[in-house]
Amino acid sequence: MILIIYIILFIISLIANSYIYHKKLNFVNLVMALWFITSILSMFGFYGMYIPPKITYVYIAITLIAFQIFSFIFYKTKKNKKTIENEKKEEINWKIMNIAIIICIIIMSYFAFIGLKIFITEGSFSNIRDAWLNREFIDNKIQMLLTIAVMPLGMAVGIYSVIDYVENKKIRLSLILYICFLAEIIIATGARGKLVFIAGIMIIAVLDKNKNDMKNLIKENKKLIIFLLLILLIIVGITLQRNLSGKGFFYNIYAYFTGSIHLFGKYLKSPDEYLLTQQNCLYGQVLISGFLYPITFILQLFGIHIKAGIYIINEVTQNFIPISDNTQINNNVTFLYSALRDFGVLGLIIYPAIISYFFITFYNKKEKENSIYSKSIYYYFLINVIFLLFDFNFSNPATIFTFMYIYILNKLNIKINKQIADKQHSRESINEKNNYKNNRN
Repeated sequence: MILIIYIILFIISLIANSYIYHKKLNFVNLVMALWFITSILSMFGFYGMYIPPKITYVYIAITLIAFQIFSFIFYKTKKNKKTIENEKKEEINWKIMNIAIIICIIIMSYFAFIGLKIFITEGSFSNIRDAWLNREFIDNKIQMLLTIAVMPLGMAVGIYSVIDYVENKKIRLSLILYICFLAEIIIATGARGKLVFIAGIMIIAVLDKNKNDMKNLIKENKKLIIFLLLILLIIVGITLQRNLSGKGFFYNIYAYFTGSIHLFGKYLKSPDEYLLTQQNCLYGQVLISGFLYPITFILQLFGIHIKAGIYIINEVTQNFIPISDNTQINNNVTFLYSALRDFGVLGLIIYPAIISYFFITFYNKKEKENSIYSKSIYYYFLINVIFLLFDFNFSNPATIFTFMYIYILNKLNIKINKQIADKQHSRESINEKNNYKNNRN
């Protein structure tokens, strides 16, 4: 019965969104399709995986319906009409971008060197990942610095550079430097997340630019498609290195995408054990922990023991839980766990409302301004919304600081360009005065 209801809801959602947003491949359909498809797959318990209880699918359905409704409401109430007056000429100061990413590369090179030594010695990205997570070669303070300063700043420059390449087909120095920085992160941490994120942003940017016209997309973006295939091969290579249960690539893909729903079902089956009860509500601490983490970290240095919400729930989610006889996973428990820990069942309404509000706000800003800055904010927000299937990324300080650095880089561009324009205007005024004096003489 649940399967039939989900199929009906999925079809209704696709039809409704295609009508509302005037195209079949739209941002809401993208999010809804991912959730519906993975949820339906999880109902069958492929590979002997634990089949979640019915309440799991009730909660997912409530969340998706809330997201659907609030997205529609905000789209209709906040809709902007794009006008020529609103379009501004954007000039990005790439020297600032280059300096920022070079600083990131220099800082990250030390940790990449250690990661490379581990890889040469032990021959596995899995070993690098374990060493990074267990802080075998990095202490908590340095890791915080990298999390809120180096990695998000590099990511912000990378997003600008990638979108600029998609828009203008120019391979700038900042893009080449960002690829080097990305390689350093992979070698230092053994993680593929940043690689997946930037590939996702590329795909979103290309689809958006070509208005989902696949023929034109393939024709105009052959080099980019080759580059994306290369990224895919690297992701596959890292995935095989970090193989779950030794069952191969396709098992890994299935486990990563549906495993979060299987794990969420495990949590819901034992609410007392996983603190999903009213007395354990955090009342928004997880929601704002991305902003509060640096503050709580500094307070801890002065002996004030307080934790950001994300680290409170990590005490539960970091424990490995079996989702089949031979597979254990942790952390990836969907953003619904954060919503329930913050506000109980009401969180399944509050979280989608807040997410859809910013979703539509950034979408309208992108449509109105059509600038690389507005696209950077929107595309990065969209890719994080897509990955809510795994976790509540917006509680991660690295995610919040990436948004902040995108904003700061934009403000620096505006300020520097204004200074350059003022100097040029001043020189022109002096030249006009000198010409006037010479003419009089």
